[in-house]
Amino acid sequence: MSGTKKLLTVKNPKDFHALLRRGQKTESPFFRVVVNRTSLSNSRFVFVAPKSVDRRSTKRNVLRRRLREWVRRNPNVFIHPSDFLIFIKKEAAGASRTNFYEDFKKTLERAAR
Repeated sequence: MSGTKKLLTVKNPKDFHALLRRGQKTESPFFRVVVNRTSLSNSRFVFVAPKSVDRRSTKRNVLRRRLREWVRRNPNVFIHPSDFLIFIKKEAAGASRTNFYEDFKKTLERAAR
C-alpha cells in the first residue's frame, strides 16, 4: 500500500437511493452534483461517467480518476460530512484540464454550502 488515504464510497443501495431522493442538486457545464449531509464522520463519494460521455471505458475511467485524485488532494473543500454523487457530463470529456478542475471546484463549493 502506498500510504495514501482511500476515499470512502456509497455502497449501500439504501444510502444511494436516499442520496438521490433527498440530496441537493447542483449543475454546471461539465458536472451534475447531488449532495446529502450525513451524520457520519467522513464524506463519501460516487463518481458516475456514463457511456454517453465517451464510448471508450478508458476515457471514462481517466475522468473518474482525475476527480477522485482531486478530491483526495483537496479535503479542505469538504467541511461537513456528506454523501456526494458526481455525475460527469459529455462536455467534460473535451474540456481542458484547467477548465475541468475549475468547474469541478466551483460546482462542489456551490453544492457543499
